[in-house]
Amino acid sequence: MHVSEIMTPNPEHLSTGASMWDAAGLMKSKDIGCVPVADNGHVVGIVTDRDIVVRGLANNIEPNSPLLDIMTPDVLTVSPTDDVDETFRLMEKEQIRRLPVVDGSGALVGMVSLGDLATRIDERSKVGETLESISEPG
Repeated sequence: MHVSEIMTPNPEHLSTGASMWDAAGLMKSKDIGCVPVADNGHVVGIVTDRDIVVRGLANNIEPNSPLLDIMTPDVLTVSPTDDVDETFRLMEKEQIRRLPVVDGSGALVGMVSLGDLATRIDERSKVGETLESISEPG
């Protein structure tokens, strides 16, 4: 099975100039926990609700500051043609729950999360094992 079969296509994203306020508002309105940061449709980072709190607010960064100040750069990504099992292994190894999906040119085309894996495939024990591994302290 390929990532394209389980990913969420056309995900919401923000530009590097968007603010923490923008990210928090988008997360609230769409009920999501992370937002890819893209310039010209290409992923340059990712920001999570945890980033807003731990990197932003806890460090007294103004909420209207650009996402560049708090985002995670150099984001791991997967391709729509990547194998789901390989995606599981990557999430487990890197202890991450969400990955942007990019095409051959690096353009953002989707997001895949542990939740997508859990709700769209039958191997629930593998999802549980992956979640357990991701949740272990680093």
